Amino acid sequence: DAQETLKAAEAKLQADRASAAADLASKKEKLKQTEFQVRQDEISVASLSLRAPLDGVVALQNHWQPQGGPTPFKPGDRAWPGAAIAELPDPSSLKISARVEEAERGQLKAEQTTEVHVDAVPDRNLAGHVEDISPTASLDFNAGWPIPRNFSVDVALSDGDSRLTPGMGATVRVAVARIPDGIVIPSAALFRKAGRSVVYVQRGSKFEETPVEVSRRNPEEVLLARGIEPGQRVALKDPTLAR
Repeated sequence: DAQETLKAAEAKLQADRASAAADLASKKEKLKQTEFQVRQDEISVASLSLRAPLDGVVALQNHWQPQGGPTPFKPGDRAWPGAAIAELPDPSSLKISARVEEAERGQLKAEQTTEVHVDAVPDRNLAGHVEDISPTASLDFNAGWPIPRNFSVDVALSDGDSRLTPGMGATVRVAVARIPDGIVIPSAALFRKAGRSVVYVQRGSKFEETPVEVSRRNPEEVLLARGIEPGQRVALKDPTLAR
């Protein structure tokens, strides 16, 4: 009886060892699977963090929404795959994209010098030059009604400013010609009387009608070839209509 009991105990011990070994192997396999899943989760979490390849200024892109229009991306916004949410611009190579009317397109050509005034940098003007002009005009839906056809002009900046970021508004002045001794007046100061161009020059307490010769003009300014002298004051409204 004692021998039989010993054999039964040894058999049970071997069975328990086999069971324990199988259970250990199973747990090791589960541990490997868990460790693999943890590594995959770590990779997934890391992929949610965007890291810039170099130092610079981050410029957030607009988040287009069905309602409310474009707004900069903010924490919590949903981004679709492949969507650009930010840029790291190089301030030393920024360009200005401008629009020019059809009537002025013929005066522009590559390499003309420009003066750029950026609204967000009011204390200085930036030098640049015309780099490229679109060969065809396109509709400018941001210019009001009726929708005009304008040309796109790319202006390269010769000097930069650390405050510049993409999307800033700017005004570009292009030197289409240099005319010595020319006088520039606001467009509002030029009037047509009896088929001729005139301005009203202040003399004492009155304004005197004075014929002038127009050399060039744009919507904001008029370049006069002759008619008035530098420093003279001109009326911006027709003084004859005020009486």
